[in-house]
Amino acid sequence: MPRKLMSAALLHLVAVAPALAQPVLTGAVQGTRYEPLPGVRVELVPVPGNFESGRLRLEGRDLPGPRATATTDGQGRFRLEAPEARAWKLVARAAGRVPMELGPFLPLEAEELPAVQLSPDAGARIRVVAEDGQTVPGAWVVASAKAVS
Repeated sequence: MPRKLMSAALLHLVAVAPALAQPVLTGAVQGTRYEPLPGVRVELVPVPGNFESGRLRLEGRDLPGPRATATTDGQGRFRLEAPEARAWKLVARAAGRVPMELGPFLPLEAEELPAVQLSPDAGARIRVVAEDGQTVPGAWVVASAKAVS
């Protein structure tokens, strides 16, 4: 009987262990000329669902911050472990560069993420104002560019 119990426990452990493993995410950060960017801070940030986001806002709390961080090496490469199974986004930040987000994605196993490109920051300052000229607090500005072919 103990032998059967031991076998069942071992079988369960082998079946469950991969689900408990933290997926390792790897990738690279590049400049606009595809050159590797060393020293870039890479963050793994949870993406809350609509309900969770709404609850946090109603409570006057901020959205979750990074749960894992890394710094790119000399070849612009990084390695992060997702601490739990959920939706994540990757944020790459470097001085003098425009931050970039990748995601959301749901890593279930080790994954090589697409390369992230950081553009030089032109130093633009944006101020959102209402018709009466008053600054609009908390306004979001989204900028995008079409790919040049």
